[in-house]
Amino acid sequence: MNKTIGLLICDTVNPISAQVSGQYWDRFNVFFENAETKIKLKKYDIRNDEWPDNPEDCDGYLITGCVQSANDPDEWIAELIRFIRECYVGKVKMVGICFGHQVIAKAMGGSVELNPNGWGLGIKKQEVILKRPWMKPAQKKFNIIASHKEHVVELPGNAELLATSNRCKIVAYDISDIFLGFQGHPENSSFTSGVSIDVKKDNLDPEVYQNAKASLIVEAEQKLIAKWINNFFHQK
Repeated sequence: MNKTIGLLICDTVNPISAQVSGQYWDRFNVFFENAETKIKLKKYDIRNDEWPDNPEDCDGYLITGCVQSANDPDEWIAELIRFIRECYVGKVKMVGICFGHQVIAKAMGGSVELNPNGWGLGIKKQEVILKRPWMKPAQKKFNIIASHKEHVVELPGNAELLATSNRCKIVAYDISDIFLGFQGHPENSSFTSGVSIDVKKDNLDPEVYQNAKASLIVEAEQKLIAKWINNFFHQK
């Protein structure tokens, strides 16, 4: 049976990148469809005040990426933090991607800061350090696209670290089988990431740009993460 998952859209994709693979709504639909998951998405443009009436409107929620910081004082971010806490109380499952991963951590008592290493871009190999039943097929390491300057530096007290990497310690965590966060962007392919990196080129250190582009010779494991997220939402 399909699960209806509310896609809480937090940003618009750069027009050049959008020409390649669409907006967040398009990307996540393709992401789940290509992995043959049992997820049906429902769209909420929360920056334009489109919210579920209550957490129980959907079987779960997924928070997209965003160029803003989880620490920004915008009212919509404050409202999102309130909604996250309501979902936790109601035991409504939620997955956070990049900004979503960070804002869930902040809402639950963790800390988010700028990474002193600067931009994390391109393919990043990440190591699973704590296995979960929904991690099927099981893998000890996975490749995922990164595109972030901020990161979670302290997890909430009830969170458990699931995966880590050399550059960013907290790349995946869960909280009480209710929340799941990924710092990376599993909805993005290596090709899509390359276009995004080219858009940022003028604002990047040349070495950062070159290393990020070179990493894309490896393909992101999109179907693996889509299946994990599907399994997480379906797990009782």
